[in-house]
Amino acid sequence: MFAWALAASAPASAETEFCPASVGVLHPLDGDWTASLYSFALDAQGARHVTADVMVLTDAGWFDIAVPSTQIAERDKRFRDPYQVFTYPTFTSAPVYVRFPSAVHVAAAFVADAAAPDDGASGWAARGKVVCQAPAGFGLPSEPRASGDMGVPGYPIKLLNPRTDLTAPPPAGAPLLHAVAASAPGSTACAVPAKNATVTAVVNISSPPDEMPSERMIAMAEIAIGADGKIADEHIVVPSGNAMFDNHVLATARLSTYAAGRSFCRSAPGYYLFRVDYHP
Repeated sequence: MFAWALAASAPASAETEFCPASVGVLHPLDGDWTASLYSFALDAQGARHVTADVMVLTDAGWFDIAVPSTQIAERDKRFRDPYQVFTYPTFTSAPVYVRFPSAVHVAAAFVADAAAPDDGASGWAARGKVVCQAPAGFGLPSEPRASGDMGVPGYPIKLLNPRTDLTAPPPAGAPLLHAVAASAPGSTACAVPAKNATVTAVVNISSPPDEMPSERMIAMAEIAIGADGKIADEHIVVPSGNAMFDNHVLATARLSTYAAGRSFCRSAPGYYLFRVDYHP
């Protein structure tokens, strides 16, 4: 039988990109709950240099961080599940350090605009400076795919090479950016200002018994959902080790239907983590 476990994903990345870069978690470096010094990384779906404006929501209001040209390079993640060790390719920057005028608690952040002048492969270079909509569910809790444990009880999936540089003090001479107070980038004056993308109907494809694995397996596909609620792209982010089962998961994900999320009272693009937990 199949046990379907479906969850909204943190802003991240199927193969389709909605912005030349995205921003990860802001890590406090001189405090716990509140801090004036933070670090973060910019992420993308390929190697490139980017300039960006990062909008940050804090308990003291909104701030803008102007990020100068920053290199994003390949940095693979290695995971282990009960059956295999696998690598997931990612592209990320070195730590970016920013100072706020006073100690603040960061609630959320997103890339408001970005340019990638040397990224011709993805088409961003030709578009110049791109204004990026806040991702669906902006500021809401979600299930971060990048965490060290992506598994479920009885089926651990462990990140083997977690980053440590983002929580370490900045090295001597490291560039330090300064956050500037800014106006809110959008309205929240509506009944549902923010919402993660959701699945509205899951289509279960039957497979002949001899095509299915004989042991428990989990695979996860990440689905890029446009602001119109249509699938923009999908791919496996956590393989099961069984190519036939992974293809089954992708086929199921493609035939299922989704509803777009929202940010600042508007339909917004985002990502959905589609996880299938198979029990023979």
